[in-house]
Order: sequence, then structure tokens, then C-alpha cells
Amino acid sequence: MQRNGLLWITVCIALALFPALAVGTEQPGALIEVIDSQARIDWSKWVIYVTELGGGNGDGSNPLPVSNLFSTIQKIRIDGSTQVSDLIRQESMVRNQLQGMIRQAEVVKRGYLSNGVVELTLAFDMRGGFAQLALPADIRPVPQIKTLGKPASQTAEDDEAASTRTYTGLILDARGLSAKPAMSPKIVSEAGDEVYGPTYVSREFAVQKGMVQYTCSLESGKDSPRAGCMPLLVRALQTQGLNRCDFIVSNADANEIQGEHMNLRFLKECQVTIVIDPPAADKAGQVRSDDS
Repeated sequence: MQRNGLLWITVCIALALFPALAVGTEQPGALIEVIDSQARIDWSKWVIYVTELGGGNGDGSNPLPVSNLFSTIQKIRIDGSTQVSDLIRQESMVRNQLQGMIRQAEVVKRGYLSNGVVELTLAFDMRGGFAQLALPADIRPVPQIKTLGKPASQTAEDDEAASTRTYTGLILDARGLSAKPAMSPKIVSEAGDEVYGPTYVSREFAVQKGMVQYTCSLESGKDSPRAGCMPLLVRALQTQGLNRCDFIVSNADANEIQGEHMNLRFLKECQVTIVIDPPAADKAGQVRSDDS
């Protein structure tokens, strides 16, 4: 993958644009992936939370300890077959760029152990600069989708029929499939045609908000701002790929998603929510990672 010389400038600007990240404010239905006792990923907000021990001040006067954060980031699934650790091995500059980013992580909680050691909780936003760095290069800016004028022969009945095919977002119900969250998931038809993924996403939106919002509750998926007032609800048939983060839908549902030109707008803008069922023993919506 080719990275242009302006990437680091983009990263720095993007990091400065995102607001403070609160800890302990998980939304109802939030999908939390527990990496280990020191780290978890809130895939509903695209934020990593880790615990670090050390004397980092968070103001630049004393560098933050980030070993747990760096280790956690390497385990993030990018797509169906790639993790961040693979990206680091493939491109020598990625490690240096990533290390620069994570030292800007926000200290959202500070405490002291009985032996006097400082315990810090760091929050790292996976959107913005990190997404720009990690998302596949084939996710590119998509030109604005223009609305075509109504043909003179189109009647009010035609307008009403068309409105029933135009949706404001997509909710993919993937519960019960042992699916896992990733930064760049794909939805394909039974015939193997891409329905949602890098081909249909504009990089601008993918970087700003993440390609999808994950949740473990269908109700919270319907309440998501990404769903809008008229979402299309589709059932995933199965997962595919090494990382179990890509999804197969029926050919009929694939045609419904892409059957109306205006539906391409919500795909471009990443108005997609994926519902993943949490483990039966864990009612908090936590997915335990077995990738390590």
C-alpha cells in the first residue's frame, strides 16, 4: 500500500478534532470487546480503553506509558484477514507513526495503588488519524451523489412506490453467527457480489465515524443515529473470512439494499449498524477476544 507524504499532517489535524473521551459511559447495547484484564474496545464508540502503570502526566512533561495500548492496537482486526500487526510488518513507517499517535492518548482516569504506583486509564480514539492510517487504501473519497430530476412521466403513485424503496440506513442482524467486529467489514451477496464495503464507502466518512457502528442489541441498533427514520433491516446468513467479520446476505436482500439509487447515499456515508450477539454468559455485551 502506498502512503502519501501528507499522511502525518492529516493524522495530527484529525487527532486535534475529536473531543474528550469519557470512561465508564458505555451506551445501552454497546459492544465491548475484552482483550485482557487491562484493555477493552468499545466498538460502539470506536474507542480503546487500557490501564497503564507509570508516572505519565498526560501533559507532555513526562511521557505516557503506552505498552498495553500499543499491544492492544496491534490486535485490532482491520478486515477479514488482516490485523494492525500485519500492517506494521508490511510497512516500516507505520510503527513510528502509530507510536506517535498513541502518545497523544487521553488520560481519562488516574488513581494510585497501595504501593504508590500511578494507575492510568487511557482512551484512544480509533477514528480520525488512526483510521486514516489503518483503513485499506482501496477505501477512497466518493464523489457527491446527485439526485436526478423526476421524469415528466412519473406519477404520484410512482413517487410513493419509490419512497418505499429508499432507506435512511442499514441494520444488519448478525446475531448468533459468532461474528467479530473489524474496522473494514464487508457485506456480500450469496453470489459473491460486494453489497457494502470499500467499494461503496467514502473515505471521508469512514475516517470520521468508522465504517459501521456495532451493537449487541437490535433495539439499540434501531435507535442508532445511523439507522435514521427508515432503516432497512437485513438478516445475515453467515460470516466469512479468517476473522469472521465479513457477512453474506441473500441475493434478494442484496438487491433490496442496492435496488434504489438513493440508497447508495447512506452506504457512502457509513449509515450502517451491525448487531452482533454477545456470548450467552455475558449480558453486558462483551466479546472476549481469542485472537491473541
